[in-house]
Amino acid sequence: MSSTPQAHRNPKGVMVEHRGLVRLVAGNDFVEISPQDIFLNASSPTFDATTFEVWGALANGARVVLYPERHLSTATLAQIIQDQGVTIAWMTARLFDVYVAEGRSTNRLQQLLVGGEEVSIASIRACQKRHPTLRISNGYGPTENTTFSLCIRCLLSSMAGNGCRWVDQFAIRWPICWIGLPSPCRSGRRESFTSAGQGCAGLPQPPR
Repeated sequence: MSSTPQAHRNPKGVMVEHRGLVRLVAGNDFVEISPQDIFLNASSPTFDATTFEVWGALANGARVVLYPERHLSTATLAQIIQDQGVTIAWMTARLFDVYVAEGRSTNRLQQLLVGGEEVSIASIRACQKRHPTLRISNGYGPTENTTFSLCIRCLLSSMAGNGCRWVDQFAIRWPICWIGLPSPCRSGRRESFTSAGQGCAGLPQPPR
């Protein structure tokens, strides 16, 4: 079971089924996973990002490093990434902002997924300036679709406006494997996904 974000008016439990896990971690192109990769699991066990952090590693023969403390610290995160050779990690947009603003190292990372809300172009630019080979992607759920429905690589040349948003016309066109976007979404209309949770991404069978 995963919980929808506490920011929702009525958070609820969502069953994570085997088919949802397979869709998330097998045969996708939004992240490249090999047995040589090392994931960082720093999310709460009730947060759906944990599903990706743990099963993304275990289902592909990779390793997962568990964050050892109750409360997140950017200094501890940076130390773990460096000492354990973490190659794939997830951060919320605001954690990413703080991590980058404090000048924390991303040198060992190869892929970083960021999301949950608007991702700052300034943070991405600063991170990529220090680590130009790091692949940064913006991912969005909802929880009912098992962690990610939409994910796009954040290339500064393709961003417009003040932020790389999961609801913008560019990002909405990139559903991950087995996610269906009906025609209103594919048109790129901004109202297709909203922060209120009204969207039209769907699975071949609905979640429970």
